[in-house]
Amino acid sequence: MYRPNALGIEIDPDKNNQTQGEISAIGKPEALVKILVIATNEELEIAQQAVMCCK
Repeated sequence: MYRPNALGIEIDPDKNNQTQGEISAIGKPEALVKILVIATNEELEIAQQAVMCCK
């Protein structure tokens, strides 16, 4: 069986667009691996790391 992605990653665009800040599975049911989206606040993390470096 031919798979366009050798790793078996297949994202469902509708599920991906419906995520709202929680941990969400966005893979297609037939995907070989489970794909999760996890909300982050990268700017806050960078700021906190910078403060820790300056202490």
